[in-house]
Amino acid sequence: MGVDEWLGGSPISDIGRADDPNIRLEVLEGVLKLHGYAPVLRRGDGTNKYLAVNEHSCEPAEPYRVFCRPRASEGEDLWFYEDHGKAFAAAHDLAGALKHIKQHVPVPQTAGEGGGA
Repeated sequence: MGVDEWLGGSPISDIGRADDPNIRLEVLEGVLKLHGYAPVLRRGDGTNKYLAVNEHSCEPAEPYRVFCRPRASEGEDLWFYEDHGKAFAAAHDLAGALKHIKQHVPVPQTAGEGGGA
């Protein structure tokens, strides 16, 4: 899913090319919400934010956090990173980021799903 698709072709679709990692995390937060997650944007060091993808569901037990920062090997383009520093998707590649997150964090079930009488 590209930024244009996510924003419905809105004239502000160039937000996906913003050079601010915090804006990239905000866009990813919106995409995750559209896919059933309840991410929480947090301030890590007072300036830079991170995205706690599963903070409320506790699955897995540790929160899955996503960071965004430049990647030197990619000409300083912004990339999404896991907690342990592994880069997993270019910040403009929302589909790739979503796919990676879905492989590591189950989409929380909403009330009424998943069995019951």
